[in-house]
Amino acid sequence: LTWGRTNPDLKPDSLTFKWLICACKGGVGADTPGKRKLIKIAIEAFRNLHEGHVCPDEEVYHFFLGACVRHLPPSPEREKIVMDAFALCCKNGFVTKDTMSYLHLASERTYEAVLKKIGMDVQVAKDRTILEDALPPTWKRNTRKKHNSNLVFMMD
Repeated sequence: LTWGRTNPDLKPDSLTFKWLICACKGGVGADTPGKRKLIKIAIEAFRNLHEGHVCPDEEVYHFFLGACVRHLPPSPEREKIVMDAFALCCKNGFVTKDTMSYLHLASERTYEAVLKKIGMDVQVAKDRTILEDALPPTWKRNTRKKHNSNLVFMMD
């Protein structure tokens, strides 16, 4: 991805990356070459976001893990990409019950290893409220406590 070709001062912000990754996740009906292209763009945007020191939010991780589920077949490649993304999510404090759901869809093996690490049984983790409460505080320190689907945008 090349940013600011015509204007070198133009830099993407967190919303730019988030919605680009979301668009890649939503590439419905893409054939196999189309899926590879979408996931390649999502991976590059995810990488650029972190390398550019742009502050992500929990939705970036949800969208990215969702793109992995939708566009990468189960494989060691997907396992590694998912594990690396989840590690960043933990490090940055954006793990939620939704992140855990996407992790479960993306890699059952990684999901079960994470549950074991935090001392939770897979059957108990089916109750998402209990699961979220059991997450280490550092993993969820930057999450929004309440989601508001009625966002209001202020215009100048």
